[in-house]
Amino acid sequence: MTAGLDNIRVIVGDSAEVDLPAEQVAFAFIDGNHAATYVRSDFEKVWKLLSAGGLVAFHDYDHDLP
Repeated sequence: MTAGLDNIRVIVGDSAEVDLPAEQVAFAFIDGNHAATYVRSDFEKVWKLLSAGGLVAFHDYDHDLP
C-alpha cells in the first residue's frame, strides 16, 4: 500500500528495539504489541519526535486494551 510513497516509512521490527529514522514526525500510526509496556514505549518514542500540531493514532484501540 505504501510502495512509491517517499514521505511514508514503514518500520518493521520489535518496536522496543527499533530506532526511528527521523528527527521529527508529523504523523505516527502505531499498530503494535498490545502489552501495556509496549504501548507506552511506542507512544513515548514517537511523542518526543512529534512536531507541533502532529498526530499519533493507534490501531486496535478498545475498552479492554491499555
